[in-house]
Amino acid sequence: MKIKETKAFLRDQLDWVETQDEIYAQMESRLYEMKAIAETCSESFIFDYERRELQERMEKLKAEVIALEKQLHVLVH
Repeated sequence: MKIKETKAFLRDQLDWVETQDEIYAQMESRLYEMKAIAETCSESFIFDYERRELQERMEKLKAEVIALEKQLHVLVH
């Protein structure tokens, strides 16, 4: 490979890694929020309406994590 081609290849690889890293960071943030919700539900007395709200938030976060994971698979293939 020529130097320009190598630089372009390495830039592309760096962009790919940075994109992957951002997706993983977003997933991590949502997973930590899910953990906090689970801990709240298990350790605290909460009213039924609060539990429903937390469950809805948990489902939304789960869907977001799944969507982010799919983005990773698109980038890999």
